[in-house]
Amino acid sequence: MVFFRKKKQVDLDELFKAKYKEINEIVASGQREMDLEIQISQFELAYHKYDELLELIDQGVDYDRHRFEMLKQDLKKKIDLLKGLNYED
Repeated sequence: MVFFRKKKQVDLDELFKAKYKEINEIVASGQREMDLEIQISQFELAYHKYDELLELIDQGVDYDRHRFEMLKQDLKKKIDLLKGLNYED
């Protein structure tokens, strides 16, 4: 006798919320960081994680794509600013 497991239905909305919370935690950690290089790397990690959110929106999660694209762009501006400060030293 073979038992089949039901495939777990992934709740994309909950996954989205978890990933967004993770991004916010990374950004908050970066803001508290005193070492500029570590701060930049944390912001870059968060920047790339925004792609995961945008991918979930493409899969049907009901959030405003434009809003998250703008948040990603704002983070990119912050990264570029910090990189400029880091290279002036």
